[in-house]
Amino acid sequence: MLKFYDFARKYFYGFLSDAADLICPPNCLACQKPLDRSRKNYLFCDCCCQNMIVSLWEYCPRCGAIGFLTPGGRSDKGGCFECRRQTFQFSDVTVLGKYSELLRLMILRMKHDRDGIVSGNMARLFLSVRKQELRRNLPDLITPIPMHFIRRFFRGVNNPIFFAKEIGTELNIPVSLDILRRTRYTEPQFNLKPNRRFSNVRGAFAFVGRKELLAGKHVLLVDDIMTTGATCNEAARVLREAGAASVRVAVYGRTMKEEKNHNFEKLFSEKDYNLTNL
Repeated sequence: MLKFYDFARKYFYGFLSDAADLICPPNCLACQKPLDRSRKNYLFCDCCCQNMIVSLWEYCPRCGAIGFLTPGGRSDKGGCFECRRQTFQFSDVTVLGKYSELLRLMILRMKHDRDGIVSGNMARLFLSVRKQELRRNLPDLITPIPMHFIRRFFRGVNNPIFFAKEIGTELNIPVSLDILRRTRYTEPQFNLKPNRRFSNVRGAFAFVGRKELLAGKHVLLVDDIMTTGATCNEAARVLREAGAASVRVAVYGRTMKEEKNHNFEKLFSEKDYNLTNL
């Protein structure tokens, strides 16, 4: 009965969406150009998609770093030049693209996207190109990186929640929003030098769920951005100590240490990308 309900709801909303498109054709959420949605379930044009996505062969599957793969490529389980001497609590990382230019602007928009419009479309874009990668080692549970209640109060939304729910719905995997808690307010990671980011989040998370429900489970941890991997590493450590068999990570953007200045905003005005309507 429940499967029939999900099936009926999916196609009922699909019918309503198609009817709305006929009355008011959609525009790309990034560049505002008219959009052909005949074969898509996300509101981004092909050009903007190409600007946000990197191929599987461009990023390291161990740490997500882009452009540092060893000659062995993705088959090298030792990682890339960026991470081969590092130890992580997570097993691998799935990345959409580099945290710069258009992808950076979309992630910044998501941080105040209370209705989840941008966040939901970004999640569906991620799934359109990374679903098979996630299916290779299907997780048992999905959970987002939690936000401290003070930051949540001022921002109003923790956009990785939309990310986790979209993946869970598409892959039919349970999503848990309350097994991790941010126990203290931490300084934003982007304000810190790389060597201080791990100490900044050490002890910042606590497992508050039932350990018997996590024991032996493979967990997918989702967030919007990965920099050094310190935040995801600390959250993964807590999950594994609570009994998780393994932790994988999925993020939209991966920052690169050589890119400290973002000049993309100089090339496009706020009007071009509708940033004034956030």
